[in-house]
Order: sequence, then structure tokens, then C-alpha cells
Amino acid sequence: MRYFRPQHSFREYQPKKRWWSFLKRKPKVVRTLPRLETMNRVNPFKKQTERRGSFSLKKLILPALLVLWLGLVVYLPYFKIKKITYSGLKIVKQEEIERIINQNFLTRKKLLPANNYFLVSTNKIAEHLKDVFSLNTVQVKKIFPGVLSVEVEEKISTIIYDNGHQYFLLDQNGTAIKYLRDVGEKEFTLNRAHQAQVAGLKTTTSSVALAASSTLPTATSTAWIHLPSYASLKREFGDYPVVYDLAGPTTTAERQTNILKPEMIQGIIDIYNALPKGKLALANYFTVDNPGAGVVVHTNQAWKVFIQPLEDIVPQMANLKIVVSNNRPNEYIDVRFGERVYWK
Repeated sequence: MRYFRPQHSFREYQPKKRWWSFLKRKPKVVRTLPRLETMNRVNPFKKQTERRGSFSLKKLILPALLVLWLGLVVYLPYFKIKKITYSGLKIVKQEEIERIINQNFLTRKKLLPANNYFLVSTNKIAEHLKDVFSLNTVQVKKIFPGVLSVEVEEKISTIIYDNGHQYFLLDQNGTAIKYLRDVGEKEFTLNRAHQAQVAGLKTTTSSVALAASSTLPTATSTAWIHLPSYASLKREFGDYPVVYDLAGPTTTAERQTNILKPEMIQGIIDIYNALPKGKLALANYFTVDNPGAGVVVHTNQAWKVFIQPLEDIVPQMANLKIVVSNNRPNEYIDVRFGERVYWK
């Protein structure tokens, strides 16, 4: 007779579990048919097919929340660019840059708002400004949540030329490209030595006539000294280097060429940029008589600088920085002769 072992015999006679039993390999679980009383009269071998096309609301909750969040980020006024700050502007007008940025990058042209903090492209703004204006470097930054910062370094390619009678704008080639204005009467001051000499004399007809004269004095007169009005020139025409040519011609016309050498103009522009960058001084204006002897830089400090723009200005500026750091000159600093530097 064949022996029959019921299914529940193993549960009654299974070996007891010891503490080291977890080290043993677990036996594979063999699935058995469910008991008849627990089947609820369901065929275990029947394949259950899912209903296709059934609508599930749970699947739409996450995408709907994502779309709502993106809409709030894009369209909320909190994330709009409300303010633009500028730094480094000297010649280029702030209104011009702001108008170009607003028209090309912050004006809504499509469905999405162009002035959204997350949609504004700083690289495109910087490239466009560099193409439109004469700039060395442009750096555009976004400051959360709605501020755009524009930092520029302008490329100076022209100077204001003063011949003692008129002001002109010179390009890099030394050509007068634009007449600005005449030299004003207030830009002449009486020579101190001549003034002292006149003050020591008795009042005569000639001295009274000189004092009462309302005619414009000449820049070459020994009694009068011409001082360029650099502050008003910068306010009227932009932050350009002002160069007063002591040996300038009596007349200068527009489109006149070779007024100054291109090397001289470029050297003056480099000096004009290097002084504030090295935190040494600000150049008020330049005077030149003989280009071979260099130029004189009249600064906002108590001293002026004799420098040669036709040579490399890097070692000259380095010597100037050493003198200013270690000494207190109150009249002049001469850096035109290499390692030999003179100051007073």
C-alpha cells in the first residue's frame, strides 16, 4: 500500500529553529495550490485580463501639479526683471543701453514673457551690447529675484584735442572728425608772475586798459595761461582724454589729418585708462609741446606726471606706482628715463 503524506504534516513535525539557523541556506519556497475553502470558488488558472482604456485620476495629479508650478514660476510678477543696474559707463549713455535691452530682450513677443528671471539670457545680452557699442568687456549678471546687473569696460578710441582756440574730436589716426566748440573766456587765467608784476606797478593807462579788456586773450600770451575746462568737456561730450597741444596750429579744420601721431594717441589713451585702474590718480588733462619729449599728465592729485606715451608704458606705470607708494611727492614725478625716476 502506498504511503500518503498530508500537506500539513511538515508544519507539525518541522525541525526546531536554532540560533545558527540563519547561516544555513534557505530552502526554496514551493508554491502549492490554495485550499478549497480559501479559494472562494475562483479558478486559479484563469488569466486575469486588465481593462484597457480605463481612466485613472491618480495618473494626472503629478503632471497637473508640475504644469501649475511651471506656470507660476513663469508668469508670476515676483520673478520679473524690475530693475537694471549699470557700472563702468563713461561715454555710452545709460539710457541708450537700457532702451536696447528693453526692446530686444525684455519685451514680450511670444506666449512666454521675455522679462522673466529664468528666461532672460545674459550671454545674448552681453554679445549684443558688445556688437552695438565700442566696449572691451561686458558682463551681465542676474540677481534673484528681479535685478539685472550690467558691468562694462568701454573702449576709448578718440580724444578731445585742444589747440588753444578750439576743441575737436580726434580719432585714432589723428584726424579731426568733429568740431566741438571754441575755447571760452573763462578758460584763461592770468599768469601769476605777470599778475605779481602788474600788482607792484602803479596804476597806469595801459594797466587799466589791460584789466578792462573784454577781448579773448591768446593761449600763447605770456600774461594769460589757458587751462582746459576738462570737467565741463566731459559733461558735454563724454569721458574722453583731453589733450592740450601747446604748439598747436592757430586753425584746425574738420577732416584735417596727421594732427597727432596714432602712436601718441593710443599711448595717451592707455595712460588715461591705466592711472585709475592702478588706483594711482585720475587724469584731468594732458599737455604736449614736443611729442619726442613726452606728455605731462595733470592729475587730481597734488603732483603731475611726465611720461612718454611713444614707449612702453607698463614699466613707466610700475615706477610711478613705486614712487607714489613709498614717497609723498607734491609737485611732479618724471618716469620717462627708464630706471632713473625723478620726483619732487
